[in-house]
Amino acid sequence: MDSTKTSPAHRGLLREPEPATQAVEPQAGTGRSEICLDSREVLALLNVRGRATLWRLVKNGKFPKPIKIGSRSLWLRREVLAWIEERAAARDAA
Repeated sequence: MDSTKTSPAHRGLLREPEPATQAVEPQAGTGRSEICLDSREVLALLNVRGRATLWRLVKNGKFPKPIKIGSRSLWLRREVLAWIEERAAARDAA
């Protein structure tokens, strides 16, 4: 049996992280906004897999709260990027 066909990566259990630019750059002709990010885009930008992790950070006041538009929860791109920059600055100061 070919070991690549049974590896965790082949079965979809492991995946390569997506570059952050894929999550925040709007795709031409799709009507997607570069101002707001949905939870899938925020997770990709942070390279976090679980939505529960994202919502736990929000609930504990450790991540910006989303805005509600209809039934959707959307994050302002600038707030997410500022949060990342704050983490980097805190890391560099330590």
